[in-house]
Amino acid sequence: MWDVHVYIFYSLVVYLIWKFVLCELPDYVIYYAKFGFYIVSSQIVSAVLLPYLAIRPRDLRNGNLMARIMQHVSKVLGVKWEHRNEKILLEETGAIVVANHQSALDILGMFSVCHVAPKTAPVCKKEILYLFPFGLAAYLNGCIFIDRRNPEAARNILKAEADILFKNMSKIWMYPEGTRNKTCDKLQPFKKGAFNLAIACQAPIIPVVTSPYYFLDGEKRIFNNGRAIIQCLEPVPTKGLTMDDLPELLDRVHKMMEVTYLELGNEVACLAAN
Repeated sequence: MWDVHVYIFYSLVVYLIWKFVLCELPDYVIYYAKFGFYIVSSQIVSAVLLPYLAIRPRDLRNGNLMARIMQHVSKVLGVKWEHRNEKILLEETGAIVVANHQSALDILGMFSVCHVAPKTAPVCKKEILYLFPFGLAAYLNGCIFIDRRNPEAARNILKAEADILFKNMSKIWMYPEGTRNKTCDKLQPFKKGAFNLAIACQAPIIPVVTSPYYFLDGEKRIFNNGRAIIQCLEPVPTKGLTMDDLPELLDRVHKMMEVTYLELGNEVACLAAN
């Protein structure tokens, strides 16, 4: 129940700030205030949880504890996550989850589905490891850190981790776009890493698509309240595939996700207009 107390505390503080300060300020001030709260909250939660996470280091169950707290942060920021077809993530099987990447808020979206897929290891760039205390908390949660500038070393680390995780029926969460997508009309090209790994391990791919953040505009510095839809697509099997099939597999998954991304974009567009 202590996480409820944390949420109540944060809610009260943010409400008072919003009531007496932020509601009278320009959009860009609210934008920076919300992201500032997000960053500070992430660091505080990480610092508070470090002793608990250290009891069972690298245990994927640690992520559930942090996710419960960070869900309250989403509420304070005014972001609601709607899940669709999430039962796919409940299946007891090793798999690679590939998701589109738009913003730092994607971490909150991933946390929001952790109760559905509690045994999930996110893949992060190694630079995050040095963001203390969040980086250390992420390590203790079981995150996999790779050096994107060294593809061969990254592949070796991922393969070694995947062999262990898939034996325990765990999942690996990856962002194949590699960098943030700032457009609402298409996805960026996918990198091969996730698909190489899927074929090498003969593991299914579970595409997960998050709708465009119509309430967030980094260029105009706008961060309103809003709703984001997270939709899980049907798993794509890789059993029997070889590396010769990689281009076709990558293209097929990209098209599936882009079609869904555009559909979700049309759905949430009406919310932006209202």
